[in-house]
Amino acid sequence: MILQHNLNISATPLPYFSKRVYNQGVKRRYKMADSPIGTITHYYGKPSVAVVKLSSGASLKMGDQIQIKGHSVDFTQTVGSLQVEHQEVESVKAGDDFGLKVDQKVHEGDQIFSS
Repeated sequence: MILQHNLNISATPLPYFSKRVYNQGVKRRYKMADSPIGTITHYYGKPSVAVVKLSSGASLKMGDQIQIKGHSVDFTQTVGSLQVEHQEVESVKAGDDFGLKVDQKVHEGDQIFSS
């Protein structure tokens, strides 16, 4: 025995929500620059120091606010210690490899942005 149901299915489409509607009211946690100013090339866990290679055209000095962003980290901090060849320096310029004291564990390949 076959039962037939009288289903009244309307052909009205589901409401369309644009990306703007979904993102409405969502605020970014950090304001981030368009391109990174440096990349972490190594991390030493015991002294909590990252070795950083600055990108071309970038510079960094003591007291600057930076954001470190990677696959498992995303935090901001103030630059408190910069070292080149184990000597404390006040600023570094593009192309320099330097040591940066970090507040949290970071990984090779993490990017540094100026805040």
